[in-house]
Amino acid sequence: MRPRYEVADVLRKAGKEFTEKYNPPRHVRKVISDITTCRSASKGGHQSSCSMCGKVQISYNSCRNRSCPKCEGHKQALWVDERGKELLPVPYFHLVFTLPHELNPLILKNRSQCLNILFQAVSETLLEVCNTKLEGLPGFFCILHTWGRTLSFHPHIHCVITGGVWDEEKTQFKTKSKKYLLPVNILSTVFRAKFIKKLKLLELAPDKPLLNQLYKNNWVVYAKPPFGGPSSVLKYLARYTHRIAISNSRITNITNDSVSFSYRDAKDGSKLKLCTLSHLEFTRRFLQHVPPKSFVRIRYYGFLAHAKRGKLLEKIKLNLKTKIIPKKQTLKTTTDFQEQKSKLSSCCKAPVKIQLLARISPTTFNPWNST
Repeated sequence: MRPRYEVADVLRKAGKEFTEKYNPPRHVRKVISDITTCRSASKGGHQSSCSMCGKVQISYNSCRNRSCPKCEGHKQALWVDERGKELLPVPYFHLVFTLPHELNPLILKNRSQCLNILFQAVSETLLEVCNTKLEGLPGFFCILHTWGRTLSFHPHIHCVITGGVWDEEKTQFKTKSKKYLLPVNILSTVFRAKFIKKLKLLELAPDKPLLNQLYKNNWVVYAKPPFGGPSSVLKYLARYTHRIAISNSRITNITNDSVSFSYRDAKDGSKLKLCTLSHLEFTRRFLQHVPPKSFVRIRYYGFLAHAKRGKLLEKIKLNLKTKIIPKKQTLKTTTDFQEQKSKLSSCCKAPVKIQLLARISPTTFNPWNST
């Protein structure tokens, strides 16, 4: 069922004020426009009529913006399907690398550079420690999230990593213990050193007092319990991969002045609470999580890296005697129109007649007042 309240409702109320006050870059303005016009006449669509009773139903196209709460579902299903073919019969672990909140102002001013450094520091840390401790090459991918539960800025990376490594010299996959992968304190120390070093190389290092504080503090690397098996990995992927800062289902109320949404307070036993913000503040918090233009949020490393995946993954599967699934897509990306063509009418379960609807010109369509 369609949620009663949507992020689009808030952006229609505060999007114009936000652009005038903060003058966001062009790609953020496009996010506002796409979300507020998603599945509306502005995007065009099609009209379907039942061939038996003649009942007419109008469906508008989605915006397919990766920051839209109503889109990305099909891409997520396709991505999970592809990753499912790469799963191995070995334990999998979930690691989370988090940056200290003192770095938030620096990251917000240099978003692309700092987030790229974050990916580099995490990947190099895991590759180095795995090579030292396990003597081999792991396979893992990293997913960037930048939000906290109340839409605060909280950059961190989720990693799904194999519980074992590929030993190229022995052409053997060495499986690790099902309960333990790598020492978290070593990961934290190496991660901190690599991230700060990369900041210095790009001349982005903070002032000396803050730098000294960063060296003194322990950086958080959180190791979650290992997955129960390949099926639980896929459930995790479906929840975390193509997520955005907040889903429409979490918004509980929108008034003339404010918006309320639910969240779980980790500091208070994960109790369900409400956060209420003004329209403008909600819009600011939501849009600060729009990734930089063309920024890649999911990246692959080790034997899952694009340059190595083809040859090494096949070798590993043969070594583990895993069935190799042919490279054939079981899901296909489709347009809204193509999806509708294959459906029967909801009323009579009869074939439908499709008529395309033209887009309404931007000169006659105002996204700020759209319903």
